Amino acid sequence: AQRPGFLCILGAGRSHKVPLYGLPGRSSELEESVSPGPLLEVSETISACGLNFHRLAGQASAWLCDTDERGKQLVEVVTCEPHHYVYSCTDPAGADAREHPTRDRNFPVVEKLRHRQKVLVSEMATFASGEIFLK
Repeated sequence: AQRPGFLCILGAGRSHKVPLYGLPGRSSELEESVSPGPLLEVSETISACGLNFHRLAGQASAWLCDTDERGKQLVEVVTCEPHHYVYSCTDPAGADAREHPTRDRNFPVVEKLRHRQKVLVSEMATFASGEIFLK
């Protein structure tokens, strides 16, 4: 088993749900599910028959599959690492700072950065797609 680090639930809006399973397999679906929002820490990943099941950290029996029954991707692997730098906002329109790494407009903006405003960054989240978010 490998340890990917973190997962981001794909999909628009808080109503989008990804089912959890009691074991790595689709036959043990729990009544619980997870929605887009904060990154989910993963403690273990098991791959079998072309499916990847990720166990959520701190939960002995909470697994999720990275695709649905039709093969649609439900989650994206995210790598988080320390990143201590100062950045300057170069966009003349400014930039939105959100609590979680997302472009989803359903999640509130916690701060609006002004053009040329300097920000201290402590962490970098790199998505499998190559997109990077700074914290």
